[in-house]
Order: sequence, then C-alpha cells, then structure tokens
Amino acid sequence: MPLKSKTILILDDDSDILILLDKILKGAGMNVLMAESPQEARVLIEKHPPHIILTDLSMEGEDGFMFIESLKKQKSYEDIPILALSALNDFESVKKAIGLGINDYVIKPLNSAMLLRKLRKAISSIDVISLDLQKRNLSAGLEFSAKVTALGETGYQLLAPLKIKSKTNFKITIKDFETLGVDSFHQEIDQKLGSYTSAGNFLNTFSFIAITDNAAKDIRVFLKRNLQP
Repeated sequence: MPLKSKTILILDDDSDILILLDKILKGAGMNVLMAESPQEARVLIEKHPPHIILTDLSMEGEDGFMFIESLKKQKSYEDIPILALSALNDFESVKKAIGLGINDYVIKPLNSAMLLRKLRKAISSIDVISLDLQKRNLSAGLEFSAKVTALGETGYQLLAPLKIKSKTNFKITIKDFETLGVDSFHQEIDQKLGSYTSAGNFLNTFSFIAITDNAAKDIRVFLKRNLQP
C-alpha cells in the first residue's frame, strides 16, 4: 500500500526526532503533522484526522502508553492505526504497548527503511469502506490473505490481519481445504477477539457449524494422513 498522500501524525517530545521523521516521511510522499505533547496531538487529530499515528512512548507527564489508551477508548479514533517508535526495547514495554492495541513497534535508533515498511503494512487496512449492514440491509464479501496454523475435527486457527468479534458467522473459502473435497465450511469465531501476535496479525479460532458427516470424515482422513511420521 503506497504511503503517498496519506496523512501521518507524529508525537514525540524530541524536536530533533521530529525534524528527522518529517524529512523521511515527506520524502515518502506523506502529509506530516507534528506534535510535541499528547495535548497538542489531540488538537491536531480533531482538526485533521490522520490516516496513521506514530508516537513515542517515553514522555514527561502523560506518556505514550497513556495517550494510546485514551485514543483507543474514543469511538471516533479507535480504528486509526498506531505505531510506537521508542528506545524502550524490554519485553514488558513491548508487551504493554501491544496490549493497548498498537499495530507495530519500531525500536530506536531509527531505521528509516524498516519504519517505512511497517507503516505501509499498518496503513494497508485503512482503505476499507465501513458500512452499518444492519441499518442498510446490505451484505458484503471480504477477501484477505491468511494462514491456517492448526486444523482439527471441530475447527481451526487462522492467522489473519484482522480480529474478528465473537459470534460472528462466516462462510470462508480456503484454497487448502479443497484437498478435503470441501470448498467451504460454515463457521463461527470462538473467542471474543482474535489474540494479537505480531506485525498486525491476529490468531482467530473458528469452530465448524453444521458440518456434514462426509466433510467431517474428509477432515479425519486428512489429519490422519498428514500427522503420520
């Protein structure tokens, strides 16, 4: 997904970092908004909602963790992709930031190529039109690249770039399932939300619904054949 013409908000209390990021991101064709405090960032977000946010975590007063948490609590801003850019590289800091819902984590000192690569990946999900299907009585199809990480007789795990709400019904066609002689299954997500793994991917667990006896048999044969040493 190209970064050109996308608007990014950078939050960092280090003016030298802001200047460097401004040069890098404008060089990639982005529109850059800069803030040195969370308060200043909120004013900019309200006036010019960005496509993506890049924030430092270590700041005086309200730090980046608190800023991220406050944005995720606001319905208008909760879906804006957020990347953390920080010198904090310990496990607990990374885990805490991921738990707050960031899309990715970039370690300082800055690697511009890595940053741009992660920005492209995070921003790839924003060009999707959201519709209230209940009010408009519309249906929609979703196509995405994902990986089946586990398969059993009652369901499977799917590593995908989205988290799926509990009790959402799906009819997903997965190419690898064609080897079972079944094109698609009706399925339901098990947990409340897919668990975050890394780089914007979520591990979602599905249960098969109303699967036929023949399909169940095909799965058992497939598992037996592929689990043999």
